[in-house]
Amino acid sequence: MDALSRGALVLTSNQRAARTLRLHFERTMREGGRSGWQAPQILTWDGWIADQWRRMLIEGVTDRILLNRAQERRVWMRAIEATADSGSLLSTRAMGEMASDAARLLSQWNAHEAFTTFQAGSSGPDVALFGRWLKAFEKICDEQRWVSGSLAASRLARSLREGRFSVPVVEILLVGFDRVLPSQGVVIESLAERGALVHHAVQPKHAENLTLAALADDREELIACAEWVKGLLTRQDAGTIAVVVPDLDDAREEIERVFRERIAPWSYELSSESAPPFEFSLGDALSKTAMVRDALLLLRWLHGPVELEQVSQLIRSPFLGSEADISERARFDAQVLRRRKRLTLELELREAARMLIFVKGDATPHASLQSLSTALMQAQKLAQPRMKKVTGWSEWSDLIREVLEAAGWPGPRKADSREFQLRKRWDDLLDELAGMDALGERVTYEEMISTLRSMAEETLFAPQSRGARIQIMGPMEAAGSHFEGIWFLHADDMRWPLRSSTSPLLPWALQREAGMPGAAPATDFAFARAVTERLAASAPEVVFSYTVTRAAGTMRPSPAVTALPNLGRRENTLLSLSETPAEAMEEVEDSAPLPALSGEQLRGGAMIFELQAACGFRAFAEGRLFSSQPDEVDAGMSAPERGNATHEALEKFWKRTKTQAELERMSTEIDPRTGQTKRDLVLDACIAEALEVSDAPWERAYLAVEHRRLHGLLSRWLEIERKRPLPFEVRYTEHEVKETQIGDLNLRLRVDRVDEIAGENGPEFVLIDYKTGACSPSEWLGDRPDKPQLPLYAIAGELGNVGGIGFASLRPAEKDLWLRGSTRSPEVFPPVRKRSADLEFDQQMQEWQETLLALADSFASGEAAVGPKNYPNTCKHCGQRLLCRLDPATLLQLSEEEDSEDDEA
Repeated sequence: MDALSRGALVLTSNQRAARTLRLHFERTMREGGRSGWQAPQILTWDGWIADQWRRMLIEGVTDRILLNRAQERRVWMRAIEATADSGSLLSTRAMGEMASDAARLLSQWNAHEAFTTFQAGSSGPDVALFGRWLKAFEKICDEQRWVSGSLAASRLARSLREGRFSVPVVEILLVGFDRVLPSQGVVIESLAERGALVHHAVQPKHAENLTLAALADDREELIACAEWVKGLLTRQDAGTIAVVVPDLDDAREEIERVFRERIAPWSYELSSESAPPFEFSLGDALSKTAMVRDALLLLRWLHGPVELEQVSQLIRSPFLGSEADISERARFDAQVLRRRKRLTLELELREAARMLIFVKGDATPHASLQSLSTALMQAQKLAQPRMKKVTGWSEWSDLIREVLEAAGWPGPRKADSREFQLRKRWDDLLDELAGMDALGERVTYEEMISTLRSMAEETLFAPQSRGARIQIMGPMEAAGSHFEGIWFLHADDMRWPLRSSTSPLLPWALQREAGMPGAAPATDFAFARAVTERLAASAPEVVFSYTVTRAAGTMRPSPAVTALPNLGRRENTLLSLSETPAEAMEEVEDSAPLPALSGEQLRGGAMIFELQAACGFRAFAEGRLFSSQPDEVDAGMSAPERGNATHEALEKFWKRTKTQAELERMSTEIDPRTGQTKRDLVLDACIAEALEVSDAPWERAYLAVEHRRLHGLLSRWLEIERKRPLPFEVRYTEHEVKETQIGDLNLRLRVDRVDEIAGENGPEFVLIDYKTGACSPSEWLGDRPDKPQLPLYAIAGELGNVGGIGFASLRPAEKDLWLRGSTRSPEVFPPVRKRSADLEFDQQMQEWQETLLALADSFASGEAAVGPKNYPNTCKHCGQRLLCRLDPATLLQLSEEEDSEDDEA
């Protein structure tokens, strides 16, 4: 504060330190009773350099335009293309990024001349290639009167030394500089030569309480940190508490989860308007924010098809369309988009827009779907004629604004503070994109989108600080700030110091000699130790913690931490903090009865019984709450789609064939024109009708392979049908019972196939269910049958004299191709060994009826206890785990106890 009151210029190493100092200065002025004051000169180093360059332009000291980062990358790409001998598998953009980073290292360490010397020797092909790129880059900049942003400091220092430019300050205070780069050093020396007093802010003394804590694992470490922070929050002091994390990008989500759980559990409430008492100081990439992510994805979708998962993301986005009924859009995604037959995982925007309008053939869909479809079509109509052109950056920037507005972006909701700032940062990014016109080039839409995405990935966004007492940050962000307390997470020798990588385009010897990151371990360690010492002196109470055990093995504390003087150690003493419950939970027994079923027909049919037998809660969730897991979508035909094609092909075949006798005749009759059996010709036609027809070459080839596979499988299956002991006639295929009553349940049923055979007392019906997955007749047995569909059809299918039911296993392996079941006559299906415990068919029918009535009653009465039949297999593919909150440890223990009892028996 003394330096600022003297009119000194304060330069900080990062934006956070500058913001913190400004806030502290303003608070000091207000506390001193001042109603007005002159704004302090507090700038980041990079911001001050850019300001001085603008002054040099205005005063005529230079005529070169300073390139920003995005412009510099484009010039590097132009230089690489000009050499025409890259010889790399990387894209021009990727090589441009590598070259730009290498040139920045040369500038920061004042190593341009040294690079020329090293390049003259034997430095390898990559170094020689970069040398040619660098010459091309410098030539373009000289011709266009541009200068790289990384060279601005050295050019400014030269102007100061030569007396062509002066800085009107007499005192400069440097705050938060753990290391002064050589390029910064020459500027500081030049300022000192011109009479300016340049000095560093005085580092405070070490912490009064400096501790190293060892924790069992990463979660225990986070819990201990959260409990310690919560303890500091109860103090009367209003100071800021810092949680410093070297690998913050990787740990961010887990830190937020544990801190909400331990410090601010009330923030989970949807109705809560209070923000948690912590915030992340370090911003995230602009491209990762949902609003900008969806905008970039939409711009790409306008140009061509995108993957189905990305289409799903845009359909459910609250940032598109004039109305945003998210529940209706999610329903469309789960029940229409993901269930539509497709062979490829990509979808055109126009096709998706049509699907939104004609949902299940309804010409008047939900208003939200209608508005989204209209918005998407308007955006494409606006963009389509202009995307084929090659034009300037500012024209593309204008088009993006127009297209996003037409698409209803950023949505109909009233923007909160964060979204307002995000929109402002996006507009600034589009202005930067338009500023690329300074390069004098015209580009395609595809190149523009690629550049915009790269710019968004490199742009950090952090909402304006709320002044939360808990600031979560990286080690560099803490420079220049003082805190009430600091907890440094992950202070083990694997994660601190951070590992630096060298540049593959610069000579190794040059990097080592200059002390560049990654090339000189001693220099890197000295820097990390300086940062560690600075953090240890930035608060009266500082805790460094590390995890004893990780997947990589046993961890040790970082040498940069153990080298601190007066460091106290606590070995696992903070573990007891993790035993403190996050929040006292009150158990309330819910004994309110469920409303009775309305009597209307239930959705799901026989599946209701299968779910109730598997787990009452799952049946309740899916059958009464209509909760369902979105279908997974894979390229080609999914397993259910292949199964449906098999069913459909057989249905069409038996509608034409009808009887076993006709099957026998068709199997032996040869078509004189093709030389194939009549059966093969009919089967081919039925399979072709069952499979989709496509105009795309890849899809036609895929369907041809699927056709051959299905023909081979069904040909072998029909041989089994020919050998059935009793003659049969296929009376029904896909037989539907539109309404039947089982207990209090009103259902619709459908069975794959019904055969008629001659029984002892007249005609009998045999029900057959095709299965392309694993199955067994044993799945019909017990009071909780795994597959109760066929017993249900036999009991409630209104077919009269049912003489048997059977599974038709249609799987590729020879041993998995069979027809088995339970029948009144043992000659109905090919013989299998009968077990002594098997009931006669009529007795089995009576048992099935009792079992099915019991399951119907339990579902109707609302028995919804979480009780999987066979844990963990029953729960393996269940989509209701989020709702049931099943405790795997408890169920596993029960399962082990049951196994133990079985072993003893």
